[in-house]
Amino acid sequence: MNNYFSGAHWIWRDGVTGANDYAEFCDSFVYDGGDAVIRISVCGDYTLYVNGTYVDANQYGDFEHFKVYDEIDITPYVKAGENRVAILGWYFGVSGMRYSTPAP
Repeated sequence: MNNYFSGAHWIWRDGVTGANDYAEFCDSFVYDGGDAVIRISVCGDYTLYVNGTYVDANQYGDFEHFKVYDEIDITPYVKAGENRVAILGWYFGVSGMRYSTPAP
């Protein structure tokens, strides 16, 4: 397996989660050509925007024993220079048919 997430850690707004909770994450990066790819894994659902344009959203189940990530080519959405990425995250917080709430 690759080491894409070797330095990654789970984040959330104020580190607090509750049932049916949303959070927004924004960052910027400088693009100087080549392929631009984003890899994202969430405990729930997400919607991804690049430079204010909707790019993608996940709709898969999230079970602890089957953790996955999406790899999305964002090259068509970036421009030379500074770019902005925004992610809206949704934490279900309640177990159901396509989601299992992580143990505390």
